[in-house]
Amino acid sequence: MLKKITIISIIIYSSLFFYVYALDKEDDEFYKAVEVFSKGLYKDSTAMFSNFIDAYPDSRKLYMAKLYLAKSLYFRGDYSKAISLIDKVITDEKARNVYDEAYYWLAKTYYILGNYNSAFEYASVVAKNYPDSYFLWNVKYLISQIYIRENNAILAIATLKEIINNASDDEILDNAYLEIMELYYKEKDYKNLDLVAYGYLKNRPGGRFKDRAYFYRAESCYYKDSYDKAIKWYSKALDISVDNRLKDSIYQNRGMSFLSEGKLDKAKLDFSKIQSREYRLFSEGMYYFNMGDYPLSLNKLNNFLELFPDSKLYALAFLHKAELLYRMGRLRDALYLYKKIIDSTKESFNKKIVDDAYYGLGWCYIKSGDFNKAIKAFKNTIRSTDDIVIEISSQMQIADSYKETGDLDKSLAQYKKVLDEYPDNMYADYIYFQIGTIMLDKKKPDIARVNFLTIVDKFPSSHLLPEAIYYIGTSYMLEEKFDKAEIEFSRFIRNYPHHALVSRARYLYSKCLIASKDYQNALSYLNEVINSTDKELKELACIERIQLYYQLYYFNKARDEVRRFFRLFPESKMAAFVYLYMGKIFQAQSDYSKAEHFYQIVIDNYNSTDAAREARFSLGVLYFSNNDLDKARRYFSDLAKGGDALSREAQFYIAEIFVNENKEERALTIYKHIIKGNDQISKHALFRYASLLKDMKKYKEAEAALKELIKEDAGSSRVRFMLGFCLERLNKPKEAIEEYSKVVYNSNVAQDKVKAYFRMARIYERQNNIVKAKDMYHKIIAIGREESKVARKKLEELDAR
Repeated sequence: MLKKITIISIIIYSSLFFYVYALDKEDDEFYKAVEVFSKGLYKDSTAMFSNFIDAYPDSRKLYMAKLYLAKSLYFRGDYSKAISLIDKVITDEKARNVYDEAYYWLAKTYYILGNYNSAFEYASVVAKNYPDSYFLWNVKYLISQIYIRENNAILAIATLKEIINNASDDEILDNAYLEIMELYYKEKDYKNLDLVAYGYLKNRPGGRFKDRAYFYRAESCYYKDSYDKAIKWYSKALDISVDNRLKDSIYQNRGMSFLSEGKLDKAKLDFSKIQSREYRLFSEGMYYFNMGDYPLSLNKLNNFLELFPDSKLYALAFLHKAELLYRMGRLRDALYLYKKIIDSTKESFNKKIVDDAYYGLGWCYIKSGDFNKAIKAFKNTIRSTDDIVIEISSQMQIADSYKETGDLDKSLAQYKKVLDEYPDNMYADYIYFQIGTIMLDKKKPDIARVNFLTIVDKFPSSHLLPEAIYYIGTSYMLEEKFDKAEIEFSRFIRNYPHHALVSRARYLYSKCLIASKDYQNALSYLNEVINSTDKELKELACIERIQLYYQLYYFNKARDEVRRFFRLFPESKMAAFVYLYMGKIFQAQSDYSKAEHFYQIVIDNYNSTDAAREARFSLGVLYFSNNDLDKARRYFSDLAKGGDALSREAQFYIAEIFVNENKEERALTIYKHIIKGNDQISKHALFRYASLLKDMKKYKEAEAALKELIKEDAGSSRVRFMLGFCLERLNKPKEAIEEYSKVVYNSNVAQDKVKAYFRMARIYERQNNIVKAKDMYHKIIAIGREESKVARKKLEELDAR
C-alpha cells in the first residue's frame, strides 16, 4: 500500500513539474515577444506572436497575444489583417477582459485609414462602456483627433479640455495641451490661445512643449499689437527651444515685432539669425514688404521663388508677390498672378492660398471698378474658405460691391446676413453704418437712424462715430424734425470741429436754425460755410442765403445775393434754381413782368431740369393769382401728368381752377384723386374737398371728410368750426357742441374761443336752454374782446324773455 501511495505521489509530482515547466516556457515566449515588440521590431514580433498563438491555443494570454499581433501588423502597415484579427477578438466572449483595448486599437486602425465614422463608432464604445479603462484617455484623445479631421473644432476643443481636466498621463496631457493650442492658433482665437498656453506653463512646469507655449503666448500678444509682450515671450521660447524650425519661426516673428515697434536694427538682426537660407530670404522679403519698400521686397521674393521652387513657403511668397504688385498699382500683373494661383495644380498652392488668391482677385476687380467680377471672386472665396475672417471680409466686399452697382436690396440682404451669422464680428459698426446709409438712400430715415444710434450706443470708440452722429442729424432732416436734427448737428460741430464733414454739418445746422426761426444765427453759420473751401457747399450756402432773405421779405437783399452769386459762380450748375428764385422775388414784389421774364429764362435755357418744371409751376401760380385761368391751366396741365409732389400740386391748382369756373363736380373728382396720396398736399386737398362739399351743402359727405382730416392729425380750429357747422345743419347739436368745445380747450387764439362760444350759445338758444346760453355769453365777456358788447346785448335780450 505504501509503495502504491509512493508511486502515485511520484506521478503527481512529475505531472506538476511538467505543468509548471510548461507555464514557465509559455510565459517566457510571450514576454520575449513583448520585448521584441517594445523595441519596434514588428516583423519579428509578428512571427513570434503568430507562433505563440499556434503553440498555445488554450493560453490565458491568448487574446493578449492576438492583440499584440494585431498591433504588430498595424505598425507594419498591414491594416486589413489587423482589423480582421481584432474583429475576431471583439466577437469572442472569452476575450472580454481585453475588449476595451481591442476597441481602442480597432478605432485607431480605422482612423489611420481615414475611415473616421468607423473610428468614432469603435472609440465611442470604450468611452461609453468602459469608464474605468486604462485606455479611456487615449480613446478620448483619438476622438479629439477625429473631430479635428472632420473640421469640428468646437467638439475637438471640448474633448481636449475634458482630457486636460481629468487625465493623469503626462504624455497624453502634453499632447492635449499642444493640440488645443494649435487649434486656437489655427482659428486665430488668440484670447483662448493665450489662456491655454498660460495654463500649460502653470500646470505643466516640466512639460515637453514649454517652448511652444511661450511661442503661442507671444503670437497672441503679436496679433493683439502688444509687441513688447510678444518680444518677451518670444525671447523665453528662444532660451529653451532646441527645435531649429521653431527657433527660425521665433526669430522671424520676433523680428516682425521689432519691426512694428520701429526697432529696425533689432528686426534685421533677428532675420539674419534664421539658419535656413530659405526662411531667411523669405523673411527679408516680408520685412521689406511690411516696411513699405515694395521694389526691394519684390526683388527678395523673386529671388526666393527662383531659388526655392519646392519650398513649403513658395505659394505664400507667390501670393505676397501678387499683393505687392496690387499695392504698387500694377493691377494687370497682380490679376495674372492671382489667376495663376487659382489655376495651379501645385500641391503647395493649398486651399488657404487659393482662398486668399480669390480674395486678392476680388480687390483687384474693385480697384479697377469691375464690381460684378469682384462679387464673383468674393463668392468663390466664401464657398471655399475656412477662415472666418476672410469669409466675413469677403461677404462685406460683396455687400459693398452691390452697393457700388446700385443694387441696394442685394447689398442690404448681404449686410444683414453677416450680422445674422456673426453678430459680434469686427466689422459690425461698419455694417450698421452701411445699412444706415442704404436706408437713407431708400428714404427710410427712421430705420437708418436706428442703425446709426446702434453705433453710438454699442461702439463708442468706433472711428465711424462722428459720421454716425452726422447721419442721425441727416435722418431727422429728412423727416423734417428740425429741432432734433439741430441737436445732433450742434453736437457734431462742437465735438468734431476739424472733421471733413463739419462744413456740411454747419450748412445743415443753418437750415435747422432757419426752421426754428433763428435767422441771425442761421446767417452766421451760412457765412462760415461760404468762407469754407468746399465749392459745392459754398454754392449751396449762397443759395440758402438767397432763400432766407426771400422768406424774410428782404427782397432787395435777396436780389443783391443773386447778383453776388453769379459773380462768384458764373458757370454754376445751380444757375437754373437761382434764376428761379429771382423770378419768385419779383413775383413777391408784384413785378409780374420781370418775374415772368426770369421764369422764362429757366424754361428756355434749362428745359429738361427740375428747375424748369418749378418755373412752369410758378408761372401757373402767377397766372392763377392774376385770374388768367386759361394760361394757368396750360402750365398746370403739362405738369399734372407726372406722379411726383409737383405734379400733385399742379393737379390741385387745376381743381382750384374748376372751382373758380363753378365746375364743382370736376374739382371734387381731382381732389379725391389727390387725397389718395400720403403727403401734405393730400391733406390740403382733403380740406378743400371738405370745404367744397360744405359749400355745396353736402353736409353728410363733408362731415366724413372733415372727420378723416381730424383723424390724420389736421384738426385745426378752422376744421373743427367747419365740422361743427355741418353737424348743426345735420341736426346733431350735441356733436356740434363737442367740436366747438374742443376749439375752446385746444386753441390759444382768443378770437377762436369767442367764435366757438357764440356758436354754442346759439345752439343752446335754439334748444331753449337759456341758462347754458347765458353761460356762454358770460364767458365771451370774460375774455374782454370787442365782441363782449354783442354778448352783453344778447344777455339783455335773454333776460327780457
